[in-house]
Amino acid sequence: MFSPSPVSCVVSCSPASLLTLFFSLSLPRPDQIEILLAFKNEFPFPNCKFSRRANHEAVVVGPRTNSWTNKDVNSFHGVVFDNETGVVTKLDLQGSCLSGTLNANSNLFRLHHLRYLDISYNHFDSFSFLAQLGRLTNLEVLDLTYMGLVGEIPSSISNLSRLTDLSLSQNELTGSFSPVYNLTKLSSLSLFNNHFSGNIPCSLLTMPNLSSIDLSQNHLTDSLETMNCSLSSKLESLDLGYNLFSGRILEPISKLSNLKSLDLSFQNTTYPINFVSLPFKSLETLCLSGNHISRLNTRWYGALNLREVYMYNCNINEFPTFIKHLQKLELLKISYNRLK
Repeated sequence: MFSPSPVSCVVSCSPASLLTLFFSLSLPRPDQIEILLAFKNEFPFPNCKFSRRANHEAVVVGPRTNSWTNKDVNSFHGVVFDNETGVVTKLDLQGSCLSGTLNANSNLFRLHHLRYLDISYNHFDSFSFLAQLGRLTNLEVLDLTYMGLVGEIPSSISNLSRLTDLSLSQNELTGSFSPVYNLTKLSSLSLFNNHFSGNIPCSLLTMPNLSSIDLSQNHLTDSLETMNCSLSSKLESLDLGYNLFSGRILEPISKLSNLKSLDLSFQNTTYPINFVSLPFKSLETLCLSGNHISRLNTRWYGALNLREVYMYNCNINEFPTFIKHLQKLELLKISYNRLK
């Protein structure tokens, strides 16, 4: 339907026919169109009453698959076809009002060339499909945010060895982080607003290519002082805000010397934070809000590259004089304290 047969056209076709063939080769493959329409038919009644909003930004919600038709290539909103092969490489169905059952034998898993899959902010009443995710071995980006996932991280994810970006945030996940350890190419991992508890294993923070991890808004409770992570960690962004860590919280993290952004806001510790002798030479953003801070050392020169500092609601009664040495500082939030 979308392209003429190229087999007999190499020698005998007119220039006009060759031109038509050239453009047709970049169109979607018919079998890919068939798969997409079959997937659409698995959800004949999109239900947008489950419209949800992300924590920090609104999610645009709408029945995206309703527009899909085999009469118009451009109708496939949220779909990217490879320019050379015509296969589906990207499927972005975030907030597409999909509801009901996504079966383990769904046509979704016939899209073997997918490199990007986002089905976040949809509402499925069964998660049997999770076991089949491992079949999409070309995936580089996977987003399953805010889908009501319950239990442990799906073990099938460990088969997706090409993943660079994984988001499982805003679900009800618990248990071990071990399914992600096999993802050696992973650079970004988002697990915020789940129910993970206990400690953070160094094997997670020192994954070979991991540069960003968000574990905020969980129930992590152990002391960070038990960590003995290698200085070889490539982490540049670490968000542990709104957990329940006790004991020292800043000193153990200082071993992660490549950090550029660090959020340790609103922990359970009553241990005073001491800035003395903390390196953080690469740090640009530091958030310690909601903690008790004391001993604001005037000679602290460990993080002179700081551009943003958040220290509101820290019960401090004097202005942190080290701030005056931060020549690159662009943003300082220090309200809700006892400054005189």
